Amino acid sequence: MKTIIRKQMVFAVLILALFITGCGVKSTIAVDENGNSTSTSYMYFTEEEVRELAESDTSLDETKYIGDEQIDGTTYRVYKSDDSSTEETAQICTADKYYIKVSGEGLEEMNTQFYIIEVNMPKEIVNTNGTLSNNNRTVTWKIVPETPEMDLYAYTTTIPVEKEITIDTNEGYVKKDTYTTIHTEEDIKYITVDNVIINPNKNATINNINFYDNKIKFTEAGSYTFTVWTTNNCKTFTVKVDGTEPVVKGAADGKAYNKNITLKFSDKESGIKSAKLNNKSIKTNAKITKEGKYKLVVTDKMGNVNKINFILDKTAPTTNIKNKKYSGSVKISFADKLSGVKRATLDGKTIKNGYKISKKGTHTLKIKDKAGNVKTVKFTVK
Repeated sequence: MKTIIRKQMVFAVLILALFITGCGVKSTIAVDENGNSTSTSYMYFTEEEVRELAESDTSLDETKYIGDEQIDGTTYRVYKSDDSSTEETAQICTADKYYIKVSGEGLEEMNTQFYIIEVNMPKEIVNTNGTLSNNNRTVTWKIVPETPEMDLYAYTTTIPVEKEITIDTNEGYVKKDTYTTIHTEEDIKYITVDNVIINPNKNATINNINFYDNKIKFTEAGSYTFTVWTTNNCKTFTVKVDGTEPVVKGAADGKAYNKNITLKFSDKESGIKSAKLNNKSIKTNAKITKEGKYKLVVTDKMGNVNKINFILDKTAPTTNIKNKKYSGSVKISFADKLSGVKRATLDGKTIKNGYKISKKGTHTLKIKDKAGNVKTVKFTVK
């Protein structure tokens, strides 16, 4: 298998194209079974550009015209050009790998709107950051002046296990603000996200991603696609970042209830890992009918936790006052052993525990606990 490094990459810019704004360039590269590559270059002109050339006494060789092609809604006249080389570019080209570093810088200087690279591989391409066609044997990239320096790659075979790049995920999910390890036997050069290069710098966070010491961290929840570049290989990953705790319905933290409760919990991101009520495992739709104090802990597969403390109290508060007649001053006491007393009123006015009443007549005592249970007593002082 032949490997060509720093091969003269044919950019195929005609001299005529340098004098007119708006032309495009395309290089079609064919790779054979031995890793040898041949290239053919084409120039793209709009009808207006062709007329302008003619008016300037500059004519195109119509024997090179091969037909019209539409790109992004614009129709171009396409001319096959003679091979020419304007720049030397680092490239690796084998029967199973195509790799090149490109940049849109310089296209504006050549008055060129776009540069298309089309590579035809001898076998099906299984890993690339380009657009596939022709039963996955052809890959295409479009470079425009705004394109930053980036690496284009296409592989027809999977990377050997000993060369494989892997990351630690839980079924494709990672936890927000937590470093995830990238495993590879080769040194990692950098990672790329949306054509932006992120070098290993602990203090640098770009596009919500921080890469440092073979570890990657995401500072915001969402879906991320990035490519890891090692000395000789690369691999693209898509991960989902879960930074949200599970959702619990049926009870809220710090609340008390006086009716049976049905607990429901879910996690639309990574999913539920465990749910425990007073340290005992439960499933969603669990019904709580027994009075008591409860602690619910729901954990998703990324370790995000939702903790809820609540009370089920079906019993009304207690008091020393009975529905009877009292002589002289009466001291009123009340309590609620589960949820606690929320409010006590005597004849509609709020009172505190231990309140004394000596006013003669019939009185109404109401005591309400934090769960909503109410104790009402009518008594008489004579």
